[in-house]
Amino acid sequence: MAKKKSVPKAKKIKDEDEDDDGPEFIEEDLDEMEDSMLSDDSGVVARSGDDILDMLRDVECADCEGSSSRDDCKVRDKYDCPPDKADL
Repeated sequence: MAKKKSVPKAKKIKDEDEDDDGPEFIEEDLDEMEDSMLSDDSGVVARSGDDILDMLRDVECADCEGSSSRDDCKVRDKYDCPPDKADL
């Protein structure tokens, strides 16, 4: 007599709609909350336009090979290429 192959039992798939997170989420009014981190602006440093442009170029121009490598570059069109990649 031939043995039958054992078939693994199917696991019950948990319904995503089941709520195991506890009670319903309570939406709080953020204007009424007191938060010392939000009320203290001493650590906030204002950035200049040049600082923001430098950060934008760090992200957008990092993998660019030069001004002629992209047909449609919004950074180049609006702010020009960084000096080190302008003539490439």
